[in-house]
Amino acid sequence: MKLKTLILTAMAAVCSIAPITASAHSAVFADTAGTVETGDWEPIDDALWDVHVEHDCDVMIKTTDDLEGMSVKNYADAYYEEWHDDKEEDGILLVVSMDTREYFILTSGSCIYSFTDAGLDYIEARIVPDMSDGDYKAAFLEFAELCDDFLVQAASGRPYDGSHMPKEPFNVGLSLLIALGVGLAAGGIGLLILFGNLKSVHQQHGAADYTVPNSFRLNTQRDIFLYRKVRREEKPDDDEKRGSSTFTGGSGDTRGGSGGTF
Repeated sequence: MKLKTLILTAMAAVCSIAPITASAHSAVFADTAGTVETGDWEPIDDALWDVHVEHDCDVMIKTTDDLEGMSVKNYADAYYEEWHDDKEEDGILLVVSMDTREYFILTSGSCIYSFTDAGLDYIEARIVPDMSDGDYKAAFLEFAELCDDFLVQAASGRPYDGSHMPKEPFNVGLSLLIALGVGLAAGGIGLLILFGNLKSVHQQHGAADYTVPNSFRLNTQRDIFLYRKVRREEKPDDDEKRGSSTFTGGSGDTRGGSGGTF
């Protein structure tokens, strides 16, 4: 009897925990506006959740058809604070407003350091074209992948910033074809110019035909040094850190972020 009681107690505990876990899992992708098909929802949710588990910070996406009279920036801040019970947590949130065609990426806690202004510009440049084309699944999956990459880089102590950004994939085959084409074109033009300048000539056994008698006279030879002016300028550092601009959220916490239209 005692053993049966223990088993029932354990089952009840598991049942009470499971709904909480499922709810937290699904909340990382709140597609209220219905931007993706039902079958495409789970891969996005899983991708965001994997980044959350790997880096112990929230990576969230929220779509909406109603900003409730707020700017997209204030809406993102209010949604994030409501989700975190007015506590400052490490996280990044992408809000997409379908009625105004606006978006805002909000950062909090350590993610303000991990996602600099330059880094957010880079992420926006990667996801906005897909959103403009209506391919929200591709944009959201790209967002999750980039967040993972940026968080890994930030953990190394040098977050992406300035000109220090993720390197684009290098297409060796295409680059070779382009280089070969440019080389052949340049070489062909050079040969055509050389052939066009060719003239019929006859062999000469001396240099008399190429000089004018007594045409060169050197009377005085001097080297005169006038002056030297040296101007030194500091070379700008393209990799200079730009950091993150911040603002104060509704609860008084510091937030970072960037947004625009699509």
